[in-house]
Amino acid sequence: LVDKYRWSFCFMAKLLASGQKRSLRDRLDALLFDAGVLAGGDGIGSLLGDARRLASAIGLEFVTVVALLDESEALLYGCRAPANGSSTAAACGTFKRPASMASTLLASTAASSATISAAHLPAPSEDGREVGMDSKRARLTGKRAVIAAVPVPAVLAVPTAVAVPAVAPVVVSAALWPLPFNCLSSIAKFSGNPPSIYCLCMTSAALHSRTAQDEPVVATRLLRDALMSSLLRVLTYHKIPFPAVSFGSMRSVDGTPGAVLSGSTMVQVVLGEVWKDSDVDIFCTASASPAVRTQLVQNGFSLARMHDNYEDSGNGMTAFLLETMVHHVEGWADTPKENDRNCETDSLDSDDTEFDFARSCRHGKGASKHFYRNLSEYIPVKVPRTADQEIQTLPNTPLSYDYNLKDRLDLVIGKSGCKDARGLLQSFDILLCAASYDGVVFHTPHPHLAFCRKSKLEPARLVMMKTFANVWKKEKANFFRGRPDLDSLVAAPWFKSVETAMKNAGVKVGKKVTQTTPMEDMLGRYYWNFLARLFQRHKKYAARNIELVDAPAGFKTIAREVHVDNIPQADIGVFGHHLDTHGVTYLSTNVLPGTKDVAQLIRQVGGNLGAMFKSSECSVMGAAQCIKLIRYLDEQYAASRINKTEGADFKCTITRTALAAMIGYECMGNLCDLFPGDFNEIKMRRCDAHGKCVNFHTDVSLRTLQVPLNSDDEYEGGRLVYATSKGLKMPSRPMGSY
Repeated sequence: LVDKYRWSFCFMAKLLASGQKRSLRDRLDALLFDAGVLAGGDGIGSLLGDARRLASAIGLEFVTVVALLDESEALLYGCRAPANGSSTAAACGTFKRPASMASTLLASTAASSATISAAHLPAPSEDGREVGMDSKRARLTGKRAVIAAVPVPAVLAVPTAVAVPAVAPVVVSAALWPLPFNCLSSIAKFSGNPPSIYCLCMTSAALHSRTAQDEPVVATRLLRDALMSSLLRVLTYHKIPFPAVSFGSMRSVDGTPGAVLSGSTMVQVVLGEVWKDSDVDIFCTASASPAVRTQLVQNGFSLARMHDNYEDSGNGMTAFLLETMVHHVEGWADTPKENDRNCETDSLDSDDTEFDFARSCRHGKGASKHFYRNLSEYIPVKVPRTADQEIQTLPNTPLSYDYNLKDRLDLVIGKSGCKDARGLLQSFDILLCAASYDGVVFHTPHPHLAFCRKSKLEPARLVMMKTFANVWKKEKANFFRGRPDLDSLVAAPWFKSVETAMKNAGVKVGKKVTQTTPMEDMLGRYYWNFLARLFQRHKKYAARNIELVDAPAGFKTIAREVHVDNIPQADIGVFGHHLDTHGVTYLSTNVLPGTKDVAQLIRQVGGNLGAMFKSSECSVMGAAQCIKLIRYLDEQYAASRINKTEGADFKCTITRTALAAMIGYECMGNLCDLFPGDFNEIKMRRCDAHGKCVNFHTDVSLRTLQVPLNSDDEYEGGRLVYATSKGLKMPSRPMGSY
């Protein structure tokens, strides 16, 4: 159909035909070129012979030359050429556009085998108010079609049904478009390519009219068909049932959505593509969250986690927690079959891989308790627990929760004050990612750019990134491996301007201290990772050939050089319950894993199988020196702001000079000799965290030297455990050893 009716892509070039009376020969020549019968270098024959060639090419019966020309012009141009030589502008209209449109879109379509010379397309006026056509003929050269797009709004919403405005577009005759709507709809659905269908809709005024007063315009219906087809293809590839993400029933009376599908999933839908390495993101309000969870459970999903590993430093699901409108994020996984031992899991414990639905429903009853208990210990921002933020489903629907499952769908829950799920999309710096579907309406920001693989950046976040870029130029020489000292980031003078820009962009202000742990270093890591991930996200989308139209060129350099801190607690780690972290079973029981299980553990936490540790029971520090340091730690702990009603994990930084003054310069020299090369930081630690553990993690530092100040026979538990290629190793640690 596209080959036969390729003239459709040159419709815009003929809307304003020449006002002068043309001879039959001129009219025939124009039709021969515009129908693709003749190219620029082809010869022209007799009037009668060329007329027969035209009739054969476009499928019309040849009776007389005049009749053929009239019918051909009606077919190709949507209106008959005026016999009196008057301008066709009155019949076809001049396309107007609002002043907000910056330029005329020139879009290439792969659907046609012809090209309209761009030289015949008009340049926009300086004030951007009108686009016209000159009287020169746009000639076909046999390659591809370049079309001039008619104006569109800054945000395109494609609903199922649209209320007819008081002054509705004129209902036009089907004669202006030779294909009936059902044929066009079939083409749109079959293509599943919204950019191509969008370009097609820009070629004819007839497609921007209604077939009936109570129907949306034809272009809206066609684009919706293409978007829906693309959505179904994306969901099918990612194995997401359509009913699981259709939230039409959660819209309010005025059409405000309670939940939307957005993020990279909708970018794929808009572009008509499928990406293998992408996740599925659902955004919902707190009031709609029970209904969304119920819908997910009913469509075969189970709650898997409510943050990556609790202390992922904002490099995973907890990154959303810095967003002003976001309360928390939940990860959902496929619900395995009962007693399924082959389900996809993150657990290393073979006893936990057999799925039990009844057990997971029992765990679901305690999901809120589990969630808030761990967040209060590790997250450096406030996550309030209110009645509408309980992690639950609707009544009579059990919540299946198994943290051993591998999640593949993220559910982002808004704060209690958020009443519109679209408000959560403010978290996207790339506006194309804010495309959404709420079960009724497809919402595409800046469609003129989106369907051409382009996107604007959110203005406040762009200012924030530019502020960081200016600091990066001045300070990067002082950064080690693409990042500064994150423990002191918040207090760094250069960070003040960046912090102000972050707050203006809707980033939460972090809290300094939690109930049991000082969080200054955690807040620095969260802030840094938040910024670093923005630049790396730009790099990822650029690799997908998506142009960020207002991103400065320097952003690409930063994206290559900046380093994201992937290590939850940097060099030391934090005591906690860590219920759903890798290998926690080995730390809380006497079960020792085999070497294969430990190798898998090392891979899962990002470690190196070839890495080794060195331990010695020889004393590098005397008892008197150790006792002196213990007293110093106790004094610092007593003076700290930490809540001392519970066991605490306290740590403080000390300078080389201060440490040497307490232990002596000779002892300090011995410590320096043990460490291969120079070192950056000295920390002292006091652990009193009963019933908790430090999860398996890898250190950011290249090397770490530890000296225990009291022997491991003075307390129960708290053993240092190394995961190596030969299994778990727990070296003895006498006072003053290393």
